[in-house]
Amino acid sequence: MIPVNLRFKSIEAVAFDINSDKVDFRVIISDGKPADKAVTRSIRIEDPMEQAAELVAEIKNKIKSLNMPRFNTNEPLSGIIVLRVVNKETDVVQKIARLMARVKESVQSANAKSSGDSEKKVLMNARMEL
Repeated sequence: MIPVNLRFKSIEAVAFDINSDKVDFRVIISDGKPADKAVTRSIRIEDPMEQAAELVAEIKNKIKSLNMPRFNTNEPLSGIIVLRVVNKETDVVQKIARLMARVKESVQSANAKSSGDSEKKVLMNARMEL
């Protein structure tokens, strides 16, 4: 068994496509190794709570696959990854959903105004520590 401590550090909106209303979110995570990892996903925000839960599940799966042993042993438990989320997972999902809801409101107001600098307005203050 391989224990992995997963810590969600922050999430931020890094890009916004005004044509498709998709926002690129970057989640910074630590899995106990020296370098932090970043997962970027492009999302058209419709249901922030559901999409936040999907994002967290996707990140957990990616971390599990990254930490899988690259060698084959005869031990029956050698391929099992024990993923411990340091932050409380429900709190992380709620914080991500809140940020997504805030960004969704910014997208809707930017579309209503149709101004040239709407990308800046959507991405302004679109960062949250987890």
